[in-house]
Amino acid sequence: MMAFSRVSPSPCDLERAIQRELATLAIIEADYRSACRWLGEWCAPEAVKEGLACRLEARHGTEREAHVLRLAELHQRRMLLTMSRTGEHTDSFRAAQSSRGRPSGLDGLAS
Repeated sequence: MMAFSRVSPSPCDLERAIQRELATLAIIEADYRSACRWLGEWCAPEAVKEGLACRLEARHGTEREAHVLRLAELHQRRMLLTMSRTGEHTDSFRAAQSSRGRPSGLDGLAS
């Protein structure tokens, strides 16, 4: 896993990390579905199959959890980065408009 600077990860770094987490989750899901299909076709007593199915489901949840949480964290960081960059652009636009003596934002519409 790539370590990010807590200050300012690049959008490309975040996107790559998100894609890696999505790929990992897809592999986990494919493995789980494959195991479930195998279990469904396996000739064993139902009680044995049910016990194994419960363990498979628990393992699936455990394997997914860290990746889902990491994906949520990466998404949040990407959104914050996007919002901060949009805010910086908006602030610099407003500052430029104010320095030219023009109203910024919607303030000029009320006049």
